Amino acid sequence: VDDRPGVLADVDRILAQASISIGSMFQEPAGEQADIIFLTHEAREGAINGAISQIQNLPFVQSAVTRLRVENL
Repeated sequence: VDDRPGVLADVDRILAQASISIGSMFQEPAGEQADIIFLTHEAREGAINGAISQIQNLPFVQSAVTRLRVENL
């Protein structure tokens, strides 16, 4: 994503609207961009897929959103 103010707020808003709660977040800056990793609490797969579709279409997203399913952490 572009490393600028408001990016996390926009992503969080989408997750909140889908009733997805963030368990933890990690951001790795890389120049004017950043990689962001979210670990969520348990969520419905359909909600995750819908949120990813919306996030992917945000103007500041610069590459494909990747999802890894983690169980029993």
